[in-house]
Amino acid sequence: LLYSTFKNNSAANGGAIGSYGSISLYGTTFEGNSATTDGGAISVTNADLTITNSVFENNSSSNYGGALHIASAEASIENTTFSNNSSATNGGAIYVTSTLTIRNASFYNNSASERGGAIYMSRGTDTYVARIQSIENCTFVGNNADYGGALALYAAEETYDGGAIANVRNCEFS
Repeated sequence: LLYSTFKNNSAANGGAIGSYGSISLYGTTFEGNSATTDGGAISVTNADLTITNSVFENNSSSNYGGALHIASAEASIENTTFSNNSSATNGGAIYVTSTLTIRNASFYNNSASERGGAIYMSRGTDTYVARIQSIENCTFVGNNADYGGALALYAAEETYDGGAIANVRNCEFS
């Protein structure tokens, strides 16, 4: 999808887009979308997701991922802004149980009622270990949650030997 706008859409999962297939977005805006379950703007499962030069603003979910819910997928986000997104549970902007790379992104005033005001990463499944390959050159300002105002990395089972893995470089948290 190139230079598109998704505004004020709603669904149970993926307020604007729900997908089990690969998605590439460039220059796309998601504003005011909502999900009664996961992924206020987008919910993607078992597929690749690439987002570049895009904006996610004022999206919300009643469960996971105010803007994005990414499950068992390979995801890359670059030069993208997330602002004023909210989740009633975890991941104000992003909820991920996948492999994720984020570069040159900004996270402003996102919120989650429980964990991960900007990003919440769960451990994934026994066959798919969740990991953030890298978060580089990003800005996190004014994000809020009960646990992990900007980032919450969570391994759901103590017996699991993987857990969430994150490499964070050259980012500002304020």
